[in-house]
Amino acid sequence: MNLNKVMDCIFCKIVKGEIPAHKIYEDQKVLVFLDITPVSKGHCLVIPKEHVENFYDLDDQTYMHLFGVVKGVSEELKLKFKSEKIGVMIQGFEIAHAHVHVFPLDSKEQFSLNRLDETLSSKDNLKEAFEILTSNE
Repeated sequence: MNLNKVMDCIFCKIVKGEIPAHKIYEDQKVLVFLDITPVSKGHCLVIPKEHVENFYDLDDQTYMHLFGVVKGVSEELKLKFKSEKIGVMIQGFEIAHAHVHVFPLDSKEQFSLNRLDETLSSKDNLKEAFEILTSNE
């Protein structure tokens, strides 16, 4: 593993608390937080805490756990945002740290990470999505 990549990895810095994030869920193996460039309100990223560049390189136990968390996040997003569907995408070109995008969808046109709605990435919208996801309702 290239130590420089780990030291420069934005997701590793989020895991260590060096960069703030709207954390939705955390356990010993994974972290879930809001994407700062969401394609829909509630767009989350699910990452392993250990730096692994590709999801298929995760050990089997972490892989199964991560996708169990993806399922739980999907259920929570569907419930709290009353969306028709949940999008799940893995592509990993921007950040070399395994991560899964999970986001509410109401149309197939929303299923694109290239469709950036800058109003969704405002501090107010991120705060509102965070409050919805972390409420006990």
